Amino acid sequence: MPVTKFSTPEKYEYLNGFDSFHESESIKGALPIGANSPQKPPYGLYAEKLSGTAFTAPRHENRQTWLYRILPSASHSTYKRFSDPSSPILKAKLNYEPQQLRWDPFDIDEKVDWVRGLKLVSGAGDPTVKSGLGIYVFAAGRDMDAKTALYSSDGEMLIVAQHGVLDIQTELGRLLWHGMEIYPYKYDLGRFSVIGSTSFDHPDPSIFTVLTGPSDHPGTAIADFVIFPPRWLVQEDTFRPPWYHRNTMSEFMGLICGQYDAKTGGGFQPAGASLHNIMSAHGPDADSYERASNAELKPVKVGEGSMAFMFESSLMLGITDWGLETSHNGETETLDPLLQPSKHAMSAYEELQNAARVELVTRTNRQEFFEDVQGKYQDIQVIYRTSASGAVGGNFDAEFIEHLPSSCKFICHNRAGYDQIDVKACADRGITLTYAPDPVTNATADLALWLLLGSLRQLNQSLKSLRHGNFKKGVPFGRDPEGKVLGILGMGRIGRALKARCDPFGIITQYHNRSELPSDKAAGARYVSFEKLISESDIISIHVPLNAETKHLIGAEEISKMKDGVVIVNTARGAVIDEDALAEALDSGKIGSVGLDVYEHQPMINERLVKNERALLVPHLGIHTVETLKKMEMCAMENARRAVLGEPLLTSVPEHVGLRSDIS
Repeated sequence: MPVTKFSTPEKYEYLNGFDSFHESESIKGALPIGANSPQKPPYGLYAEKLSGTAFTAPRHENRQTWLYRILPSASHSTYKRFSDPSSPILKAKLNYEPQQLRWDPFDIDEKVDWVRGLKLVSGAGDPTVKSGLGIYVFAAGRDMDAKTALYSSDGEMLIVAQHGVLDIQTELGRLLWHGMEIYPYKYDLGRFSVIGSTSFDHPDPSIFTVLTGPSDHPGTAIADFVIFPPRWLVQEDTFRPPWYHRNTMSEFMGLICGQYDAKTGGGFQPAGASLHNIMSAHGPDADSYERASNAELKPVKVGEGSMAFMFESSLMLGITDWGLETSHNGETETLDPLLQPSKHAMSAYEELQNAARVELVTRTNRQEFFEDVQGKYQDIQVIYRTSASGAVGGNFDAEFIEHLPSSCKFICHNRAGYDQIDVKACADRGITLTYAPDPVTNATADLALWLLLGSLRQLNQSLKSLRHGNFKKGVPFGRDPEGKVLGILGMGRIGRALKARCDPFGIITQYHNRSELPSDKAAGARYVSFEKLISESDIISIHVPLNAETKHLIGAEEISKMKDGVVIVNTARGAVIDEDALAEALDSGKIGSVGLDVYEHQPMINERLVKNERALLVPHLGIHTVETLKKMEMCAMENARRAVLGEPLLTSVPEHVGLRSDIS
């Protein structure tokens, strides 16, 4: 049976079973036989009943626990009122927001214990009548005082731990008791058996429900506890991530670890949260939508190393002032329109509007777009393409190009890579393709350097050890960059920028290109053959475009010729490397470590790479900065403006340099 491998070994023994009668005693003979409340319990203990239901509840619903204690619970000292303005009660004023809300990871306060670390974020109902729910975060850094205790008098408490360890002592731990149901229990979410569709479409999401808190209306929950664990997806002709949705239930989500497969843009992080209130529209981010809409539908395992959860409630959830404002963590999660003309460079967009009539694509699929091409788009001259365009039109392949009207003479692509566009089909139709290579250079080279240094220093294992509470116990030694030979495969703009960044570290650079560069561009890097580069480099960084010639350029045979312990960095395109061969060589130790920003079947990632601690993996962040995206938009829109006005273009793709596409 699959289980979670926890970093802290289990030190207690537990009774197994649910909705069953159990008994336990620390001293043999301490439990009375045949009666719950004898006149004199064994060993001078006190009999105490803990009632979880009304006495008059039907027998099959009646829940109770009998305890035999050294002292009864009533022997406590006087209660003292505790008040903390940062921990409001559920009856305090709540704010009701239709916005999609998101919280960054909540901070841990090392100075507070469990009680003072509880912060109410959201909730509904009234605890005085035991109706509703409250959602708290706990981020405590120290133990409770040995003479203090917390009890929850208004309902059941579900604790979802994200980081660290909770060592909980209750009146049923290390004490004598027997009874049914009213006791603490824990459940390893790794044991949850997931089911799913084996043909097409999605089953009802209730298949992910672990626990339910029912309401008076059968089938409708005050709170369902739902998880999204690692699982296989095999549906045919199906958009596999969760769909776009408006729900009569509220959805409060959290992430224990990993990355949620419907939110790959980086905003939804472990130890953070999100809230989509009743009927608040939500769904996958644009990046996830594009990738899932164009992915090859073969069996894939998603969520490896991940565990997302949700509290789904029939109640409208309010947010406390602390949750909305005081923490400074609550942020509105905006789902950008799939074809928004500009997110960052509005001035460039306004200039484009001044030069031409701009039509925004409102259709949501390829066939509908083709229909509009025969109508309202029949006279378009320039297409401005973003990464989100793929979610609507798919790849700009020969079929797509063939459907474009004869008036279309330019496609201005807001990306550096253009493997999703059929360059030859464009040229055959007299369509010039422009792209945005310059703006991506610095950000991608920065990330390549970070992956290079991080892979040398085994950064992934260090971070994992620290987050699991081991500090640097067991972390392997890294390697210095000085004196290492870096082989750059593809000495274009990004390759040259990486070389310049590596020079101060004492790294020796050699490169292979389609042709040798002039000495001023090579800047001291040595030109070598492909075979020499892969066999003599300590580090190989890949910066070539993806096409028929470069797909699986690095495979098992090439890896076998590399140095033992080689470091491989890829910020170009995932399919340049045979990912199965890469994972095999990494597992065997032939490859020392890898730093990857791109993947062969992204957003799906090879399970073996996820599991290997020597793989430093990031989710395609090469251009993921505000400044870079703004520059890319400005470049693509300026190309579009110049195309409309008949001015020289900034950046045509190399295959189209010299191609004349005139707008009549």
